[in-house]
Amino acid sequence: MEHIYFLLVVPALFFAIAVYRRPFFGVLVTMAVTPLEIFVKLPYGLSMGRMVALLAFLGWLHQLRRQGGIFRRMKTLRTAKLVMPFVAVCFLGVTFSTDSEAVSFFRAITVGLQVLLSLLFEDMVNTQKRIHLLLVVVAISSTLYAIPAVTSYHGVNVINPDIVDVVQEKGEFRYAGIAMNANGLALSANMGLFILFILIAESRSIMKSVLFSCFAVTSIIGLVLSASRTHFVGLFAFLIAIILLSLLYPAGGLGGPLKVVAGMILFGAALATVYHGAPEPMQRRLIVVGDNVDFRTERRTSFAKDQMRDAIDMLTIKPLFGVGLGNFPKYAKRTPSYLGAHDTISSVLGETGALGALAFCAIVLIGSEWLRAGLAISRKTANREMYYTCLGLLASMIAMLVSGLGGYVMYFNRLLWMTIGISAVVKGWTSEQKRSMAGKEINPSGKSQAFKQQKHGIMRRELIR
Repeated sequence: MEHIYFLLVVPALFFAIAVYRRPFFGVLVTMAVTPLEIFVKLPYGLSMGRMVALLAFLGWLHQLRRQGGIFRRMKTLRTAKLVMPFVAVCFLGVTFSTDSEAVSFFRAITVGLQVLLSLLFEDMVNTQKRIHLLLVVVAISSTLYAIPAVTSYHGVNVINPDIVDVVQEKGEFRYAGIAMNANGLALSANMGLFILFILIAESRSIMKSVLFSCFAVTSIIGLVLSASRTHFVGLFAFLIAIILLSLLYPAGGLGGPLKVVAGMILFGAALATVYHGAPEPMQRRLIVVGDNVDFRTERRTSFAKDQMRDAIDMLTIKPLFGVGLGNFPKYAKRTPSYLGAHDTISSVLGETGALGALAFCAIVLIGSEWLRAGLAISRKTANREMYYTCLGLLASMIAMLVSGLGGYVMYFNRLLWMTIGISAVVKGWTSEQKRSMAGKEINPSGKSQAFKQQKHGIMRRELIR
């Protein structure tokens, strides 16, 4: 037995050294280990990806220290100024809470690890080539996450699942799901679908487009099998956002809005096909039909109102920093004690207070504006890759906001912080493009002022001779 542990420890040690010495490798691994997290459960919301992210962050700081400028580099990172206030509020909420438990502290650490990803993304994933590599890794990871669900549905028990356990209670079908967490499966499937849209749209190779389309179908199956209404609605919000944004910012020579709309129609057709092939209980859970409409609508509305009232009560008790992450059930009077904050608004208001709500809104709004500006500039400069990257990530942000209203807390989603980090890279690229376009307007010939000065210097030297 000791030999087995030794065989596991040695590769883990070499892997940790590789992540520490190559932080960009750690960034890729952080987004790639999602399927493995099914098998390894850690307490207090920690996960393999977050631990790898911490190791990569420490390695990155070590690199900056050797270069002699940790604080100097931090000052230049847009995401540091954007996300650090929210992290500070999360930890201050733990500090000023008189009855915080260890879970609140570890939740704050978990959020901190997620937020640190945005810094790594901005500094490490700072070229179009690296952005593309990261998107491919996320797409493959999300597809791998959905494969156990697909195989389990067909009777191949990869992780000992209880495949279909449907209970009818008070007129509502409940799908107990597969072995993995159903919400996690839906979250990963949607993340894969958002990223796969970007890869398919920007691809110039038919083979790659076909391969990514197969990945997308697998993720769609995973989403339907999760039976998550929240993320199902989020996917529809993504499709609608893609169509509207492509009409507002048409790609022109890059394919035009008709191509995007046609792609979304095919995407929707694949989703409808998978949905109609799913078991009836899943269909009834995903789309409210028949006599169940009034019951589900009333139940969901009542639950959302109770959550919001509890959050407002917490806001009145501790208005600045909230009651601390994870303490929602302790203060909730209307929400069942076994449930935490079930949506982003209730969680942000109740657990992080007014300051946390303002800091989080700033993150989402500013990150979205950076992507919108990048979308507009990439359209003018006819940069195909950047155009579809901005289009897909901005639509993803909208979809995450819609999903966050119903069933999950946004700031625990790695895709959010990946989007914020890349949006900072897009902001830097947008600023460079604006300066370049301004220079061309001043010098219509397209020659920069530096080139003219250099040419004038050469002519002057020739005259002196």
